[in-house]
Amino acid sequence: MCIRDRTSIKSFKKDNPKLAVFNTVSRVDLLSQIPQELIEAISDPCIEIRQEAEEQLRTTLTQASRITSIGLGPLINALKERIRDPCMKLRKKFLELVTILIKGMGFGAKQYAKNLVPALAKGLQDKNIRVEVVEAMDIFYEAAGGAVFNLCMQTVSKEQVDLILWLMKCKKELNKSNSLELLSIGGKLLQGNSFETSVARRLVALILPVVGRDIILNKLGKTDIIDLISSGVEEIISNDAEEISKEDLESNCKKYLNPKLASLMFGSTKNELEAIKMLRVSIAHGKSIVKVLDLLLNWTMLILDKEQSLNMLQDIIVSLVLENYEINDAEAELVFPSLVAKLETSDNSNSVIEVLRNVFRVYPMNKLWNLLLSLLTLNSPKPGLLLLNEIQEEEVEMIEVSKVGKILCNAKSEEVKTLCNKLLASIYKLKGNTILVDLEFLPREIKDELSSLFNLNTKSPGSGKFDSPINKRAVYTPGPGFHLDAKEEAKSAKRNAKGIVLSLIHISEPTRLGMISYAVFCLKKKKKKK
Repeated sequence: MCIRDRTSIKSFKKDNPKLAVFNTVSRVDLLSQIPQELIEAISDPCIEIRQEAEEQLRTTLTQASRITSIGLGPLINALKERIRDPCMKLRKKFLELVTILIKGMGFGAKQYAKNLVPALAKGLQDKNIRVEVVEAMDIFYEAAGGAVFNLCMQTVSKEQVDLILWLMKCKKELNKSNSLELLSIGGKLLQGNSFETSVARRLVALILPVVGRDIILNKLGKTDIIDLISSGVEEIISNDAEEISKEDLESNCKKYLNPKLASLMFGSTKNELEAIKMLRVSIAHGKSIVKVLDLLLNWTMLILDKEQSLNMLQDIIVSLVLENYEINDAEAELVFPSLVAKLETSDNSNSVIEVLRNVFRVYPMNKLWNLLLSLLTLNSPKPGLLLLNEIQEEEVEMIEVSKVGKILCNAKSEEVKTLCNKLLASIYKLKGNTILVDLEFLPREIKDELSSLFNLNTKSPGSGKFDSPINKRAVYTPGPGFHLDAKEEAKSAKRNAKGIVLSLIHISEPTRLGMISYAVFCLKKKKKKK
């Protein structure tokens, strides 16, 4: 289309308000504002220099609402490497900068998709930055469209459940070819844990209209999903619920939910199982549950002892992930304590642990910190240790070291011992030798095991050892060749009886100049003049 006059330009802009080419805001040329030294500093081995570079780059990017995409390859490459930064906090910050940069470039970001998207897709496997990666990919998809989807399809595998979940959001990109490809990968999740099975069921229902029932059954060769495909799909909600009281659950369910579903929910055990099946099928087919989530969670907690109730809870979590919904405090405090209580009575604690692990996909772990720590007080501390070993770095510091030490001391199974050791090693990595004081009560053999474990994570001599001179106060004792007169000997003996605390200056790592590694102090006897 050729536009020759201002009138036609105005009318074209009015009909196509989203076209960036006619946006009146000028683009900022970052090449003129970001020196090469700053790009190099982003990849510097020194964490302090990387932090300073991140702050400078953030200041520059936040001042530019729209960015020229030409010539930003070196900056994109540097930021891509920071997605794997050893420091978790910096990983998050650099991912935020990637999001800002993509948003500023708009459609121009498409030229960097081939370079950046695979790194982002791989970053989804890092649970510590999952939220930030999803946000960056959502913005990238808005800017570059199908190119992002196609690149993700090239890297996806059955191990990348979070990437499969993200691909399921891009419904309009699905065609017969990529649907079959996604089905062959996602269908393998049917043999996985309960969360993976829920993702697979939702995936099957999503691509059903695209490829048809017969192809899905031939492709998977599974009879356990026939119910999902052939069952009539019922709407869950009958009336929009604005404010739902928890006082009378049954009457509210009858008021706001499908009448057939509500009648089954509060019937016999057989009817309850039928209600669970009906809900699971409807949720898998994409029926929204956010408006009545409070009702469904309350009812699920009531029937938590029933068969398939945990699987339905996994279905609910998958649905919330796909709808980008984060549960509120009241909903989280309803679900979490009930699941913790079930851990005490359940024969199969692994299925409960799997649900707990996935609750934190839709609710920040640090908000339920006290309840999470309460898992360590259960008869079996294994569930708590499993979850605590998966938490983010800034939350590890909040763990009471002595409590973990007591569990380690009393542990009877090797699995619990291994989990305790792994958790203590994570805490030691952040806090260093300060945690050794809280573990002094441990038996000698356990201390020796921990010392060798801690030493693997440090290059400093003596670090991680309970009896290291670095961890104990030094007391000066004269050497064999050093003589004092009688008066001084008496004073020295008196001082040594109390113990004189000396400061020991220890430089554990070479300085940036590389000239000095350690400070060594010596005492020499003066030679007598003849």
